[in-house]
Amino acid sequence: MFSLNKLLPAGALGFVALAVALILGGGAPAASTPGLPDAGTLVGWLVPMLSFVLLVIQILFVAIAISGALYFQDEKGALSQKALSVFRLLPALFIAWFVFTIFSIVVRFSYEVGISLSSALDWNSLKSYLTQTSQGTGIRWQLGIAAALVVFSLVTRRQRGAFGLLLLSLLLFVPPLLNAHAAGAGNHMLAIGTILIHVVSLVLWIAGLLALWLVARTSEISNDAIRRFSGVALWCVIGVGISGALNGWIRVGTLAGLWTGYGALLIAKALAFFVLIRIGYLQRERVVNKWNESPRKMFLRLSLIEFLVMSATVGIAVALAHTPTPAKTSSGLITQAESVTGVPLPAAPTFARVLLSYQPDALVLAFLVVAVALYVMGVRTLVKRGDKWPVGRTISFAVSIALLDFATSGGLGLYGRFAFSYHMIAHMVLATLVPIGIVLSAPITLALRALRSHEHERGARGIILAVLHSRVTVFYANPVVALALFDGSLFVLYFTKIFGDLMTSHIGHWIMEFHFLAAGILFFYIVVGVDPAPRKVPHIVRVTLILVAMSLHAFFSVALMSTNSLLDNGYFGSLNRPWSMDLLADQHLGGSIGWAMGEIPIVVALIATFIQWVKDDSRESKRIDRAADRAEASGSEDEHTRYNAYLAELAKRDAQIKGYE
Repeated sequence: MFSLNKLLPAGALGFVALAVALILGGGAPAASTPGLPDAGTLVGWLVPMLSFVLLVIQILFVAIAISGALYFQDEKGALSQKALSVFRLLPALFIAWFVFTIFSIVVRFSYEVGISLSSALDWNSLKSYLTQTSQGTGIRWQLGIAAALVVFSLVTRRQRGAFGLLLLSLLLFVPPLLNAHAAGAGNHMLAIGTILIHVVSLVLWIAGLLALWLVARTSEISNDAIRRFSGVALWCVIGVGISGALNGWIRVGTLAGLWTGYGALLIAKALAFFVLIRIGYLQRERVVNKWNESPRKMFLRLSLIEFLVMSATVGIAVALAHTPTPAKTSSGLITQAESVTGVPLPAAPTFARVLLSYQPDALVLAFLVVAVALYVMGVRTLVKRGDKWPVGRTISFAVSIALLDFATSGGLGLYGRFAFSYHMIAHMVLATLVPIGIVLSAPITLALRALRSHEHERGARGIILAVLHSRVTVFYANPVVALALFDGSLFVLYFTKIFGDLMTSHIGHWIMEFHFLAAGILFFYIVVGVDPAPRKVPHIVRVTLILVAMSLHAFFSVALMSTNSLLDNGYFGSLNRPWSMDLLADQHLGGSIGWAMGEIPIVVALIATFIQWVKDDSRESKRIDRAADRAEASGSEDEHTRYNAYLAELAKRDAQIKGYE
C-alpha cells in the first residue's frame, strides 16, 4: 500500500514551528490566575497541537482528491488503478481524523470551561457544548462533511467523482474559520472573506504540490501536469499574499501592532511565504523548464524541501489562530444593526448614497477578479492567435461584472442588508440583468476556443467538455428544472422561514446570492444562451418557457404585495434602523419592484429569442440552398430534392390505390 512516511519529517518540523511560535508570540498556555478555573498546561498545549494534526489530515484529503481530478491520467473518464490505490488512503485517514476530532472535542471543552479532561468526559455536558455553542455547531458540520467525504470516496470510480470529493474536502475548512479571529474583527464581510480566501488558497497550493508528489511516486507524470500546477500555484500565491496582508492588517489595526508578539508571528509567516515563492521559482526553472533534462528525483527532492517550509508555515498559522490579537481601542459603541449584519448601519438611503457607497465583500470580489482575469486572458489568447472575438460579448461581460459588484459590495448590496425593498432590487439584478449579460458574453465558447487540448490528459478543456455533457448538466439543462429553480424557488425562499434564517449570517447571504445568480444563469442560458448546450431546446419551447416564467413571476410579486405579515422572521425589525420604519410597506414596495424589474428583462429575453429564431431559420434556409447548389454543380440530387421526390412517390402510390378502388 502507498506510504506517506517520507512526509513525517515535514510534519515534525511543523510541530516544532508551532511550539516555537506559540512561545515567542505569547500564545503558549500559562497557569491561570489563582481562583479561576484552569484545565492545566497540558490541555492548553493539546488544543493547538490537535488543530495542527487535523489541519494536516484535511490537507491530505484535498491532495488525494486533486490527484484523481487533475493529475492521474484518466481512462476515458474512469480513474486508473494507480489513482484508486491512492484513494484507498482516504478511509484510513478518515478514521485517524475522526479519532483526533473526538479527542479534540473533549480537549477543547476542557480548555474552554476550565475543567480537567476526566471531568470533560461527561456526556450531557459535551452534548450541550456540541449543540449550544458556535464551536460545537462547526464541529458537527465538519463531522457530517467528513462522513460524506469517506462514503463518497468508497463509491467513486470516475474522474468527475474526484471533483465532488475535492469540493467536500475544501468545505471541511469552512466551519472553523467562521469562529476564527477574523470573525470577531471589524468589517465582517471583508474579514471573513479574506480569511476564507487565504486558507483555501494556501490549502490548494500545498495540496496541489502534494498531489503532484503522490502521482510522481506512483506513476509517470507529464510536464503538462507540472506546468498546470505552476499556473494554479501562481493564482494561489496571489490569493495568499493579498488576503493575508488584508486580514493581518484587520487584526493588528496599526503599525504598532506589528511590534507585538502577534505581529512578530505575522512577519515570520510572511518571510516563510517569500521563501516558498523562491522555492517555487526554483522548481519551475530547474524542473518545469528543463523537464527533458531533469530527472524525476529532482522534482521529488525539491518538493520535499518545499513541504518542510510549508509545514513550518502551517505551524505558524495555527499558532496565530491561538495567539491573542493586539488590543485595539474601540472607536465607539457597536449598534444593534452592526452586531446583526457585521457592517455599520448606513445613513438614510438617497440616490447618491446608494450609487456611491461601497462595503467590500472579499469573497465575491475575489470571484470577480478571477473571472475578469480569466476572460481577459481568453480574449488575449484568441487575439494573439489571429482569431476574432466579438467586442459586444466583451462589453456584455464587463457590464454584468460591474452590476454584480454593485449588487453585492456596492451601495445596492449594502442597503439590501438593511431594507427589504433594496434587497429585492439587488435580487432582481443578480437573477436577471447579470445572468443575461453573462450568457450573452459566451464564456464557455471563449474557454473552449482559448484552451488547448491534451493528447493523453483531459486538461481544463476536456474537463469543461466533460461537465458540459455530463448527466448532471443534462438534468439541470432541462427547461422544467430550470424554470422550477428560477421561479419556483422564489416561493420556497420567501414564503418560508428560510429567508429570515439566511439573512442572519454571512454564509446564508452568500448562499442566497449564489442561488439567485446560478438560477438566473441557468434559465437564460437555456432561453437566450449562445454557448453550446447539452440539449437543443426548440424555439417554441423557449418562448413558452419565457411566457410561463413571466406569469409565475407576476403571481409571486402580487402575492408579495398582498402579504399581511412580515416574511423575514423578525430580521429587519431587529436592526432598529431609524429610517423607513414601516417594514410591511417596505415589503410591499419590494414586491412591486420585483414585478417591474422582473418583467422587463423577461420581455427583452422574449424579443431576443424571436430574433434568434428568425436568424436560425435564415441560416437553415441558406444551408439548404448551398446544399442544392453543390448538388446541382456535381450533377447529383441534394437532400431537399430527394425528400421532394419521396413525397411525390408517396402521392403517386396514393393515386394508384384510389384507382384500384
